[in-house]
Amino acid sequence: GRNIPRVLSMMQCIESHNDCQQEDNSEKSPIIISVELEKPNSDLLDLLPYADVAFISKEFAGSRGYRNMSDSIRNIGMEIKSG
Repeated sequence: GRNIPRVLSMMQCIESHNDCQQEDNSEKSPIIISVELEKPNSDLLDLLPYADVAFISKEFAGSRGYRNMSDSIRNIGMEIKSG
């Protein structure tokens, strides 16, 4: 399994790095963060605010009570990073 607190710490570090580059008007591309929510573990939702791209499995969505893709997007979409 994933060490979610450790992954969260790494994602926060990358976000901080990207923010500093943006403030410095750097021409470097930001690091893109992706996360896969596969196994039914609600702690994985803590990672969503830091992810630029999220892959959500049918199993994970079903464990949250979502019956289809639209339900998943509507509900999990509220947790994701804006932009």
